[in-house]
Amino acid sequence: GALQCGTTAVANQRLVLNTEPLQSKAKWIETSLSDTSSPVVFLDTSQIDAHDSVDEQGLVKNEAEVEIVCEITDTLIQCGAKPEDIGVIAPYRNQVKLIKEKFIRHGANIGLGSHNGIGHGINNGTASVEVNTVDQYQGRDKEIIIVSFVRSSNDPNTPVGELLKDSRRLNVAITRAKCKLILLGNKSTLVSYEPIKTILDALIPEQVVQLTR
Repeated sequence: GALQCGTTAVANQRLVLNTEPLQSKAKWIETSLSDTSSPVVFLDTSQIDAHDSVDEQGLVKNEAEVEIVCEITDTLIQCGAKPEDIGVIAPYRNQVKLIKEKFIRHGANIGLGSHNGIGHGINNGTASVEVNTVDQYQGRDKEIIIVSFVRSSNDPNTPVGELLKDSRRLNVAITRAKCKLILLGNKSTLVSYEPIKTILDALIPEQVVQLTR
């Protein structure tokens, strides 16, 4: 059957949201967060311009995925999810940094009360959405986990990142979610990483949401 969240004990837990705000959102968000959506969804960016790039320090980043993560997180909070129940995982420290920075900038603009703000993993009196690498998440769970895989390229000669080949790390990432696991990435790129391909092969068509802009 379909890929499930976390352990068998939590596989039957469902995320309960107020779905009214979804009606004004893009179709892909509505599909992935609706009441009838699977506890595990893969958001496929292969049809949109969401390629990774390298900054001046030679560090990998994916700015499109930063924007998408922010959009999903924003929508989850609008639908009643508590910020402290949401976790974001990325395999690369640079991507974690960019998402944190985006959340800090964005948090001032989304009209959240002081008890309900998006932070950057530091709880300064406001509940926060935690953003971290896989290793920093070991041993801790969240109701909702969003994973940004970052690597996305149509060039078959692009060097393959070692981090995404690590099945132990991947296992940690996908078992942190109690109720909802949202995987984000370019399917056509990610199938070249054997551990991720195994997960993608386990998904049923209803669990794969094609992003369009």
